[in-house]
Amino acid sequence: MTTPSGTPIQSSTQDVVWIQIYENEKPEMELIKYFKDKTVEQNIKIYCERYNLVGESRYAIHYASDGRLLTNESSKDLEHGDKLHLHKSSDVIAEEIFNGLVDLSGTVANINRLAIYAGRSKFADEFTKRGGLTIFLQRLEESIQQDCFASFLQCVRGLWQLGKINWNDKAIHKIIDKCVTYIEQAAKNSPIAVKSVVQSLEFFHDGVSKYPDLYKEISEKVSYGLLNRCLEWTDDDIQSSSLALIVALLKGKVDRSSWKATREIIYKEDIRDTIVKNVIRRSGGIRELRQSDSKKRKSQQLLAFQHLMLNTLIGRMSLSSITPDKVKSKLDQLRKTVREAGVYAVAGADEEIEMNNETDFKILGSMNPRDPTLDLNDEPSGLLALDNMIFFSNKQNDNFRKFILENCGCNDSQACPFMKSSIALTKLLCNLLKIGDASFSLNENDSYIEVFFDSDTVFEELFCVCIQIWSKTWKEMHATSEDFNKVLNIVQEQITRSLRDNPTTIDIFKITISRLNFNQILKLLHSDIQDTIEKNCKEKVIKELTGRLTPKIKALIKQQRLNQLVKGELFVKALKKERGYLAMRLSPNYKVLHYKELEDSNIPQLDEMSKKIPVTDITEVKTDNEAQKGRGPKSAYQLNIYYKDEDNHIQELNLACNGEATHSIWCDGILCLLGKEMTSAEADNDFNTLIKMDIRLRLLEIENVKLPKLPPPIPPEPDNFNFVDEYYH
Repeated sequence: MTTPSGTPIQSSTQDVVWIQIYENEKPEMELIKYFKDKTVEQNIKIYCERYNLVGESRYAIHYASDGRLLTNESSKDLEHGDKLHLHKSSDVIAEEIFNGLVDLSGTVANINRLAIYAGRSKFADEFTKRGGLTIFLQRLEESIQQDCFASFLQCVRGLWQLGKINWNDKAIHKIIDKCVTYIEQAAKNSPIAVKSVVQSLEFFHDGVSKYPDLYKEISEKVSYGLLNRCLEWTDDDIQSSSLALIVALLKGKVDRSSWKATREIIYKEDIRDTIVKNVIRRSGGIRELRQSDSKKRKSQQLLAFQHLMLNTLIGRMSLSSITPDKVKSKLDQLRKTVREAGVYAVAGADEEIEMNNETDFKILGSMNPRDPTLDLNDEPSGLLALDNMIFFSNKQNDNFRKFILENCGCNDSQACPFMKSSIALTKLLCNLLKIGDASFSLNENDSYIEVFFDSDTVFEELFCVCIQIWSKTWKEMHATSEDFNKVLNIVQEQITRSLRDNPTTIDIFKITISRLNFNQILKLLHSDIQDTIEKNCKEKVIKELTGRLTPKIKALIKQQRLNQLVKGELFVKALKKERGYLAMRLSPNYKVLHYKELEDSNIPQLDEMSKKIPVTDITEVKTDNEAQKGRGPKSAYQLNIYYKDEDNHIQELNLACNGEATHSIWCDGILCLLGKEMTSAEADNDFNTLIKMDIRLRLLEIENVKLPKLPPPIPPEPDNFNFVDEYYH
């Protein structure tokens, strides 16, 4: 960002920031200085002089984004580029609107203006103090004109949220009837102002969700069928507001009756089908709903409805919702499927199995075959898990028989227990979908998953797909009873990643999750870990840690190189006229290079090497292209050592290494002896490998701990430094 003169803005300036400000008479933004060392009033005076505005006390500055009043305290947080709005102060605006409402000729214009400021606390206080609320309610009762009805509602909602208006007021009930009229006209596709319909729906939403006493009146006058017809509108705002009101009414139904009654309403009124037909498919799916703010809001309302629809299962998450006789009846129904599956006929070929209830439930994988109700007592499984198992056995009997028959022939430790797996899977689905989660809240980045609008029994169908994936994963992992939780974790990853792709139907979900086999999940998990580590390595704190570890790692590589030199190496003589080998070792004190010419390939001991080169006499070492410029023959791994003899003449020792690794080690080692930096690519690779390994091990120790952006604050110094106890002496 630059100043009006074109010079870059200096962020180091503490007392002056450049802000974008606009004044009512000049709607275009202007880049201008704000002096943080001055009060808000002093800055207003500067702006009034700039814009030729009279009476700086009549003006105030608000944030352009949300209308918050700028105060001396909040101005300390201003940053370069912040957008502010200079306009008349709240008391001046309140006075002007009040006078306009008293004068009947200006009602429409002033109501429209009041709608802008009604939700601001400072203005509401000034307006109420002048008796503006009384005048407003009088105008509300006298006449509600169509051209300003939406503004009337916006005023009422804003003043109510600030506690300035009471829902018991007589005018409120008059508004309710008028709102119903607008919604009915919208349901008939009659020509009508969209803004009035939206504000009517939002008005009812506020009433239902924030004022329980209005629930009965509104729910009786606004039917679900009426709201379903409103969803047929193509306007995003009408659809969003209709969805919000439907969710609020259904939530109110839960509070007053039960989740079962709410579920019956959803299916009876065909709300899900209407949403799929008129909202999801017409909008083009989830990707289209992420394109604009209005569509994002509609996506959020779809998520709220999805959560509400899934939460209608809450009543079945324990056995307390039905009598013990009904539980026993359902268990008997499930038990009979074992015999219908032909398990005893298959097993009878090898061994004789006594047909009784306990054996049936043992084959089903019950943890308590004598009393399987004990398996279902742990919430959130309960009746829901039992219903899922019965649904699977009835609707997909072939897959159910396959599951049971594949495991009945295995020993107890290798068999995949159907009931135990089903109960664990039901719990997993409830947790992933936040069913019964009281802490659930709509987040801006969350969105609905289209598959959950696919059918009325989508949860049960989802279970049927996932229990087959469970069995498949169990076999791929060669799992035993001890690996049960490991299988659970892998299945959780499979479900989570499949839902993340937002499948539109159960069939697409089935295809997606089938591709994520055990090996694929392991690869993805490994990739995620690598990505997390790479991301963390870019953090400032990790870069600082890398800088601190660098000397330690380089010292480790240097020591390894010197150890290799002490161990010794066999070289080929580099000159054509010379044949044979040359053995070389570094003395343990790193002060002398010992070498000896050999005919064979055995490295002698240090005391057997008669020739010596003191490290202090070595002047330089040349490698690769540098060495090729010398007198010796060209070699890809040639090493030339230059040193001073007893007469102080420069001598040259030509070596031909037997590989790149040896060449790099000896080149780096001699450079280390000379006090120089290692230059080989091998040294760089070793450094990168070791530093990454060290960083990753440290990151694993703090897994799931968020790395701080800033270092922790340094505590203040103590009052004194007398830390020794007086009795110590």
